[in-house]
Amino acid sequence: MLVVVLAAGSAQAGTLHGDKAGALTQGLRYAGVKPATAKDTRTFRAATLECVRMLGTDNVLGDHKCTLDKAEIKDVAAYLLYTALMDAELPSMVMAPDDIHVKTANVVCVAKTTKDLDDRFQCTFEGGGKPQPVQITPKKVKVKDVVQPIKIEKQ
Repeated sequence: MLVVVLAAGSAQAGTLHGDKAGALTQGLRYAGVKPATAKDTRTFRAATLECVRMLGTDNVLGDHKCTLDKAEIKDVAAYLLYTALMDAELPSMVMAPDDIHVKTANVVCVAKTTKDLDDRFQCTFEGGGKPQPVQITPKKVKVKDVVQPIKIEKQ
């Protein structure tokens, strides 16, 4: 068995603007996060966000599930959150042979209706490190010698 780690990541903060921030904001919205509203600004917050893409049931498309704070998110909203986190280049890890996990904390997305389209969305979060090179660690297995008697025929 091989354990593949796509990224160890770092605990630094990350910031998104434009389309990537808009995608994460929409993901939070469709996952049921209620925004704080002030004048022309809506602010979506999540203390913790973890998503997994499970390829075991469908090797091509996969199934998606997220945990947003303590709520479980499934289906389309989970897919939106997962893809937004992956587009944000958050570190991801292969936790099981068919599961890819990505997580972050202290997510804050702000949507300002009075800004230009490119500046309308901004998100900040923890864990915005770039993915690290793939590391493959083989599992340690005790090797047994196989001895098989061989019969030699005389000619």
